[in-house]
Amino acid sequence: MSLHHATIIKLKETQELIDLFRDGLDGNTLTGIISDYSDEFVLLSLFSEEGVANGFSLIYGEDITRIRWGGNYLKSLNELIKLNQSKPLIPSIPINSLNDALMSIQTQFGYVSLHTERMRNDVCFIGEIEEIDQQVLVLNGYGTRGNRDRQHMLLALDLITRVDAEAPYEKNLKYLYTQRLKTSN
Repeated sequence: MSLHHATIIKLKETQELIDLFRDGLDGNTLTGIISDYSDEFVLLSLFSEEGVANGFSLIYGEDITRIRWGGNYLKSLNELIKLNQSKPLIPSIPINSLNDALMSIQTQFGYVSLHTERMRNDVCFIGEIEEIDQQVLVLNGYGTRGNRDRQHMLLALDLITRVDAEAPYEKNLKYLYTQRLKTSN
């Protein structure tokens, strides 16, 4: 077993709060606990810097460049998590294939947030999966909160680098679209 794999196993078992880096894709740090892992993916339950649960991210293990744990910042954040009585969101999703994970997230939460960071790391696509096969998916996307414009998009699965759900922005966007549907009926 590689040191990389053994460390991920240890961090999952201890539920240690970590900073996870994917330097080649995104300069942002993902902070949370490892909820699950497979040969291909790591599922991270996220926390904001205020110590509040912040949804989850499914990322490719091969994209991880660094993991940091311990230290004053993460200890302070742990104290804020306890103060806020925040609990990590630990979804039960299969993470052995991207298709299975995507469909499970769609079924459980009603939407997905897809990142394509190898193309552009400042854009994500949030919406509902309408169709999926082994190469592409059709997403009925949500626009921004400001424009609230729905659009369909065909997206190649091999462009997806990260899948998120249940962060406040995503949940609020889904709520606005749900309310919009209710008021238009």
